[in-house]
Amino acid sequence: MPRILLFCGVLIALCSAVGWQAIDLPVLLSLEARFSNPIGLSLVFVGFYAIANLLILPATVFNLASGAIFGIGWGLAIASVSCWLSAVMGYAIARRLGQEWFRHKFSHRWDQIETNLSQGGLGYMILARILPVIPYGIVSFTAGCVGIKVKDFLLGTLIGTPLGLAPFVILGYGGKELLVSQDVLPLWLAIALVLIGTATKIMLKLINRQLAMFNYSSVKLPLNISLPLALQPSFKVASGIVFLIALAMRIWNINQIPYPVFDEVYFPKYTEEYLEGKPTWEGHPPLSKFLIMLGILTLGHNEFGYRIPTAIFGAIIPLLMIGICYQLTGKKWLAILVGCLYLTDGLFLVESRYGLINCFLVALGLAGQLLLLSALHHTGKYRWLMLAGSGILMSASASIKWNGLGFLLTTYLVSTLVLIVARFFPKQMGKLGIIAELNNIPFGAYLIYFFVLPVGFYIAQWIPHLMLSNGNFTSPISAFIATQKHILWWHSASDVVTTEPDKPAHPYCSPWYSWAVMARVVNYYFKADGDTYYTVDAMGNPILWWLTVASVLYLAAKGLIKFNGAIAYVLIGYSANYLPWMLPSRCLFLYHYMSALTFSMMALGIVLYSLWQSGKGWQRGLVISGAIAIVVSQIYFLPLWYGLPLSSSQFYQRIWFMPNQFGGFNWI
Repeated sequence: MPRILLFCGVLIALCSAVGWQAIDLPVLLSLEARFSNPIGLSLVFVGFYAIANLLILPATVFNLASGAIFGIGWGLAIASVSCWLSAVMGYAIARRLGQEWFRHKFSHRWDQIETNLSQGGLGYMILARILPVIPYGIVSFTAGCVGIKVKDFLLGTLIGTPLGLAPFVILGYGGKELLVSQDVLPLWLAIALVLIGTATKIMLKLINRQLAMFNYSSVKLPLNISLPLALQPSFKVASGIVFLIALAMRIWNINQIPYPVFDEVYFPKYTEEYLEGKPTWEGHPPLSKFLIMLGILTLGHNEFGYRIPTAIFGAIIPLLMIGICYQLTGKKWLAILVGCLYLTDGLFLVESRYGLINCFLVALGLAGQLLLLSALHHTGKYRWLMLAGSGILMSASASIKWNGLGFLLTTYLVSTLVLIVARFFPKQMGKLGIIAELNNIPFGAYLIYFFVLPVGFYIAQWIPHLMLSNGNFTSPISAFIATQKHILWWHSASDVVTTEPDKPAHPYCSPWYSWAVMARVVNYYFKADGDTYYTVDAMGNPILWWLTVASVLYLAAKGLIKFNGAIAYVLIGYSANYLPWMLPSRCLFLYHYMSALTFSMMALGIVLYSLWQSGKGWQRGLVISGAIAIVVSQIYFLPLWYGLPLSSSQFYQRIWFMPNQFGGFNWI
């Protein structure tokens, strides 16, 4: 048997050496000119590719050629069939000739290898097929030698192969389009897919390294963590990378679409009026205008000055989400995962590329929550300073828009839960994790940090406005009261209240219960140049959003069975920032869901991380499939978020829901 293996190895090595010299992209592309029959061309290509995989020849050139010759759809199908055929043959050969030799060679460790492969064979196969690191044929031969189950091999190959091939097929198609029509978008998307795949590989390696320290036999949700938490270098680097990617995504071509876009007709204009000393009485507190003012004073009265502050805050949000998850669970790669989920969303991307104010609200509220959780990891003066900062930051969120009060409401509700558990279910305190420390904060401290200081900050941020407009009032107090009454009027006036469902106050109004499934998107910008459309839609990543809703529901159901402090915190944060929207009668928009969305992303992160922790192949396969679907959806909808040119047909392909076609959904 060893002689047969040696002979096969030498033969494959010789064929590979010749093949590496003989096969290149121009040779494969020349096949297209030699065959007028597309069926014949397809069969020849499949045969060559399958044999090349068996001989460990360079598969990348075949993948590129399939995209260039057959296009994305047929190219991916043909390349996948070629790989599936070679995989089955390679696995069968290795299983017949090499498994017994391998079992004998590693007999002292065979039981451990067999146990690991029986539990995670499917996950290993999916990962090996998706990540283009090991040559395709070697993976097939190795799987046959080490004894991965047939069903795990076939299913993992079936799922992982097209996902791993897609970036290179698209790259081949994009390169051809670039040469023929100078259309750079397909090439750019392919490069993005390759980069994402590389980043995924690095992330999976790091996660596996961490999981190797533990022995997980079932899905475990994060419970208790130690005090205090230390920030490891790898965690800092990963967080920094997330921030830089988020910032780059926001400032890229930030001035491409001229001012004003959607509500930019209000907020930069109001800021300019502050600089002129004549502030307008409008519907929100003044803090957001002060933040935009920093951009204007630094970068000028232009798109950069109006938009860069929002872009910076939008890039900071994933860091805050990472920090909250880490302080809450102690799981650093869970935290990084949540930050990466944020990077794939479209609503936050759009909102943070223009002179709008919702990202200010979310960032300040999350910063307050992060300081609160950080305070619970400390004692003495550091705790009290952090609690003071927490109350002020959450007040600052409400000083952007009043719906920022949802973050303070989160604090009140989480504290109430802890007090109830401590009073009536003391044996369950250990399951609360770090939030159990809220029980050690005296009531007087609560009153100061989460009522007195927030109210004081809210009043203080009005001082510049009151100084500039106090001439019409007898005292600053009467002026302050008048401004609050004006805000109430602004949000209850007949112009913003929908009295008849068929006649909304604004064409993009949507009921609160429709936001979680993204039934009604908001168009911020549209321009038609013949058959070419330029559009910016305030819409999320649909796959991401729908998975977050499923995760919230799953965690809520699981929480009824098994109590968990981290999950309770996330669900309370989601509810406190979402359910109060049942009360207003005014016209509401999808972007009002943004605060709740951050917590639903945390819920999705917990579910994905927990499934991965299980170590079971099918559960890890679900995680990988979900991640791939989210990223593909992100890339597909990027043109609608960036205002990139689309033909009319490409535009309508992305409008999945036309008016009056599917129960309340409308993406036009």
